[in-house]
Amino acid sequence: MASSAIISSSIQVCKLNSRVTKRASTSRGSVSNKNIVCVLPSKDSKRQTEGQRLSSQKRDQVFAVATEEVLETVVEKDVPTWEEMKRSYDEYSYGYRSAKVDSETKGFIGAEKIEGEIPKELVGTLLRNGPALFERDGPDGKVSRAYLDGDGMVTSLAFKDGEVYFRNKFIRTESFNREEAAGKFTDMSIFSAEDPRQPAALFRFRDDIIFGPPSPKSGANYNVVNWAGSLNAIDWGTPHGLSDELEYEGAREGDEFSQAKYTAHYRILTEEDGSKRMVTFEPKVDWAKGITTTTFKEFDEAGKCVSSKSHVFPATYFHDMIVTENFYVLFDCPVKMDYFKTFIGYIASMNSLGETIVEDLGKRGVFRIFPRKDTGFEPMVIEADPIPAFAFHHINGYDLVKEGQDTLVFETCTWDRMCLYFNDIIKADGEKHWPRTKLSRFSIDLKAQSCERTIISENPFEYPTVAQSETGKKHKYAYAVGSNKTIYDPVKGRVDGPLQNIVKLTYTYEDDNVTVKNLNENIWCPGEHKYAMEPLFVPRPGSKAEDDGWVIAPIFNGETKGSEVVILDASNWGKVVANITLPIYQPFGVHGSFSDQYVCGPAKQ
Repeated sequence: MASSAIISSSIQVCKLNSRVTKRASTSRGSVSNKNIVCVLPSKDSKRQTEGQRLSSQKRDQVFAVATEEVLETVVEKDVPTWEEMKRSYDEYSYGYRSAKVDSETKGFIGAEKIEGEIPKELVGTLLRNGPALFERDGPDGKVSRAYLDGDGMVTSLAFKDGEVYFRNKFIRTESFNREEAAGKFTDMSIFSAEDPRQPAALFRFRDDIIFGPPSPKSGANYNVVNWAGSLNAIDWGTPHGLSDELEYEGAREGDEFSQAKYTAHYRILTEEDGSKRMVTFEPKVDWAKGITTTTFKEFDEAGKCVSSKSHVFPATYFHDMIVTENFYVLFDCPVKMDYFKTFIGYIASMNSLGETIVEDLGKRGVFRIFPRKDTGFEPMVIEADPIPAFAFHHINGYDLVKEGQDTLVFETCTWDRMCLYFNDIIKADGEKHWPRTKLSRFSIDLKAQSCERTIISENPFEYPTVAQSETGKKHKYAYAVGSNKTIYDPVKGRVDGPLQNIVKLTYTYEDDNVTVKNLNENIWCPGEHKYAMEPLFVPRPGSKAEDDGWVIAPIFNGETKGSEVVILDASNWGKVVANITLPIYQPFGVHGSFSDQYVCGPAKQ
């Protein structure tokens, strides 16, 4: 792709709040002429703030930051203007528009729609899911619901013999069928303030609060996974079984994986004997009673549940989990129930059900660590540092118990404010919303039950992943999406553009196997008018190196308003192996997976 580019830069020091702090060396790839400040904190730093950027109206200027030991020069090139940022936000927003039910299609994608060549050794299926139908016709025009309340649409790209077979289909849940038949929204949902039940105040007070808990619609819209031959769309409860042709089947008799309850976030671990485990968790939060019951389940490669462990603790919010060799780890965001929004705002349709949970800056984030294996440890509750941190999508984690160290590492993308419904991602506009994450690494002392946080990158990343073989282990590489443009506003401070780039993170560790000595951030940009979303790493058959394989990701084209999928060479970063133009518009979606099985291909004769 002629429009993609990659380049490296290095920054070693950064001015912080009118004082100068030396940083450990770091390098970051960046799109040519779009240099973005990147910093790596020193080992003893628990919190760092962003570096200072030149005015957006000045180009190709040089500034120097001095310490007693170091003098570094940083060159800024082609800092974007607000007009350029606004164009990017506008283009990006089209990737969150509603799709149409009549867009469903299937078939092989022709060679004319493929730039490059699909590797013949790439065999398996890319599966994506996300809200796709959140706008319907009404008597007074279009009626919309919040993006995350949209009905799920699964897309599949089945790869074999250098060819790719495409399918997309809306998931025919009971709610979807009911609303299709009625031609309008009929069911209450979590993230929309509007309620189709009328009178809304009566239903919300009587059914949801007095005789609750509420029963929102299940959109089957957050993820899709194929495990042990069981293909399921996932939201926040019971999965929705699908056939190879993406027809709705629901829970299947004798299929434990389709009958269990779990969320869209899971982890697949490789055990010492080479076998794999699918690890899921099911959180049940009862805010009225103030308790959470979470069940961790593990499924073997035959789809049988081989472990189930439940734990009860105070009501809270967490989104994802980390699984190491010996532990399950949750990160509680510091939140609380807003009683006004619950008992006044929700009943009066002033806010949604989801908006009744708000940040609580008087609390700390909390790690809840539960034994997975018998190592002599009991369940632990360990507070994070006092700086507010909200984490939704975790990168990876590992423990060093086997090596004789009572240490657990937890790495995640942290937000400095509550963004439960991802408005800073979904509604990025540069005014109220834009990506704000930092790459945080927590070193947890299991014996002392203490925790130390280091920000290893201040650049915003989201939807991170590692090679499946490295789940629960010390990883050398990770992949994520990040912003392509950054400016500094005198009032707002640092403002980052929408998610656009795919970033390969390369780690170098100190001898303690915990501290990151160097973090190399290599960027690949799909093009000035193209925007990437969640990348997935797919290993090359028979590969030995951790990054020997491909990174596959969905792309939204802001010029054509269409959708693509890119295949990158993970070990030769920046090389585009193939770029596939899809036959339909696919909204950005939420999450996806790659199955090494060839499913959702042509109908079997």
